[in-house]
Amino acid sequence: MQILGREDDIIVLANGEKVLAPRLENELVTDPWIQQTVVVGQGQPIMAVFLVLDPMVTEEWASARGLSLSAEKLIEHPAIAEETRRRLERIFSDPSRFASFERITLFRLLLHPLVVGRELSQTRKLRRAEFNRLHAKQIEEMYLEE
Repeated sequence: MQILGREDDIIVLANGEKVLAPRLENELVTDPWIQQTVVVGQGQPIMAVFLVLDPMVTEEWASARGLSLSAEKLIEHPAIAEETRRRLERIFSDPSRFASFERITLFRLLLHPLVVGRELSQTRKLRRAEFNRLHAKQIEEMYLEE
């Protein structure tokens, strides 16, 4: 397999498998539920992702189910986590499109969108190393809870 892209966009898993993170991130944002993504997993046994959900879509979904919560409480609600899990399973269900090591089941929801000058460059490209630095504790906790 030949991998094309920025070197810092390549994630090497603990088993040595290489994953081009933007490919997965671009696939994830095709779902209207998901607004922004950051795939992580450098040196880990499996891939994981941080997601920013689309507030209009999730609020509409929640309202249709009688959930009237603040955005902060909404992303902590088990029904939102389950719906997100279901959508990830659907996205990664085709074995002809994704190798088993590329499938993402581990995720965390972020309350706020990624910010230019922080996680994003001025051209709105992900600053992956900076994201990993800023969210190192959350990344570690996510894998410890797995």
